Amino acid sequence: MAVRRRAFSLVELTMVMAIMAIAGAIAMPRWGEAMGRYRVDAAARRIVADLALAQTTARATSSPQSVIINPSVDNYRLPSLTNFETAAGQYTVYLANAPYLADLSSTDWSAVTPLTFNAFGVPSAGGSVTVTSGGFSRTITIDADSGVATIQ
Repeated sequence: MAVRRRAFSLVELTMVMAIMAIAGAIAMPRWGEAMGRYRVDAAARRIVADLALAQTTARATSSPQSVIINPSVDNYRLPSLTNFETAAGQYTVYLANAPYLADLSSTDWSAVTPLTFNAFGVPSAGGSVTVTSGGFSRTITIDADSGVATIQ
């Protein structure tokens, strides 16, 4: 006597696939929003960390450290520091590349008048930088007296 094995019917498989498609259609917009929020938050935290790096380096070396922000190509650089990944060239962060995929939408500084921390870590001026990604934006504000950067 042959033993019959139970299996899923075509109707059951189709129903499972339909439920998965509906759940995916509901989840996709939320996932896209979450990724946009994550990217803009990560880019803002990176900028704050690099501003703190420039300020700390200025204090440690007793020499001015500049941060040149270029919103037209969505990058910023610290010309006095070398690239940590390649140990050659200037320290440059490209926010338009992965993982950030973000835009520098506005800034108070430019290549002509960069943000510079003096030998005591005091910035040349206060101001702000705005980063956007996926419809979300964060503004990084630098205090003119202390040089502390905060995310809003």
